[in-house]
Amino acid sequence: MYALTRRTRSRIESVLYALPILLIFVFAVAIPLVQCFLYSLTDWKSINLEKNFVGLLNYVRVFQDSVFLKAAKNTLIVTFFVSFLQNAFSLFLATILNQKFFRGREIARSIIFIPTLIATMVLGSMWRLLLSPVRGPFAMLLKALEVTNRGDFNVLAKESTALYAIIFIMVWQYVGYNMLIYTAGLNSVPEELYESAKIDGAGPIAMFFRVTLPLIMPSITTNMFLNVIGCLKCFEYVYIVTSGGPNHATETLATYMYNTAFGQGQYGYGSAISCVLFVVVAIVGIVQTKVLRSREVEM
Repeated sequence: MYALTRRTRSRIESVLYALPILLIFVFAVAIPLVQCFLYSLTDWKSINLEKNFVGLLNYVRVFQDSVFLKAAKNTLIVTFFVSFLQNAFSLFLATILNQKFFRGREIARSIIFIPTLIATMVLGSMWRLLLSPVRGPFAMLLKALEVTNRGDFNVLAKESTALYAIIFIMVWQYVGYNMLIYTAGLNSVPEELYESAKIDGAGPIAMFFRVTLPLIMPSITTNMFLNVIGCLKCFEYVYIVTSGGPNHATETLATYMYNTAFGQGQYGYGSAISCVLFVVVAIVGIVQTKVLRSREVEM
């Protein structure tokens, strides 16, 4: 029996190390994904255990569904505003709290990061109570100041404001998480570059756009990827705070998929929505990562 070479043993060990996570991926991701696609080609409903093949009929129905189109529009609005505001505020806070003259910056960072540690279900329930027109402190304060009647302050029940309330909650919770990533990026920029820029006569704004911003592009790539993908799959906030209402004003692709499949029992159609969402997330994630990485600068 021939002895294995060192390279062969190394390859076998690498495969054995990767085997557990590979098996988890196959059984937890790959197989359910294939099953979901196969179910999307049927008319499976909860009241009927039979699964009749209907081909691409569910996918045709998806793009003719007015509620789906509204959910897609809401998802894009959430993705744009949350990604922009969250990155803008977190980068601003990271820059301010990274200055040496700012005393107590570690405490400030901890306070800003605390909402990230709160479970989404707890946080959603908390904001639903805070924004309540009956028992909410904001409504009671406005009533006491005679700014408005208590019942008029109901941002979660108005189509014009409900979605933006969800956006505010999402930005508020995770701005601290993005801030820490930007802080790590700012601390990785060599101090010598700032000193050279000062010698050349660059001011704070010029140094930020010419030195800081190009060198923290890896942090921007990471935050943008997490923000955009997370927003496209947004479910918990909407489901807990508004359940997609009022009149589907806060419905997203993820909540519509859930309500269709498990609320209405249309598993075949819900699976089609899920597959469309998967394709959208995959395409956006790949394109976004390539575009942002092409702008990164090596130090």
